[in-house]
Amino acid sequence: MSTPQPSDSPVLIFRTVSIEKMDAVLAACRARWPQAPLAVLSSPNRKAELLADPRVAEVVSVVLGPEGFPPRLGLSRRFAAVVVPLGNRRGSGYANVFTAARSCSTGGHFLARYCAELQSVSRTGLWLRSTAETLLLALALPFAWLAAALLVPRDPR
Repeated sequence: MSTPQPSDSPVLIFRTVSIEKMDAVLAACRARWPQAPLAVLSSPNRKAELLADPRVAEVVSVVLGPEGFPPRLGLSRRFAAVVVPLGNRRGSGYANVFTAARSCSTGGHFLARYCAELQSVSRTGLWLRSTAETLLLALALPFAWLAAALLVPRDPR
């Protein structure tokens, strides 16, 4: 599937993996969108490192909270595509990222599985992934609390 894009509209890549793994993500994005500028959404402390890569045209800084990316990024620009790199096959552990990615105005959303395999995903698909993970976490919490209460070593005094 080819994603139409204006030549000045950047591809926004969420930095959800280490700087070292970003090399594979940037290579996959450059191969998919050879002419589009690549922008990376990252915490401000990685800006210099990211801009040292000639493939990165811009770093969009975001302050991460205790839960990671905020649900709404407040970006007013439209992006040719939004890419979420995954350090695993299914994307478990990325619920807050999927929610933030859905808030971006874009021509298409993509997952970069294992940081390199680009796969198109719909906004609904991101919502379903985020909702399912949040629900599973909510279901698991009572068991985690129970296990912690029963398995915490008691003071032998």
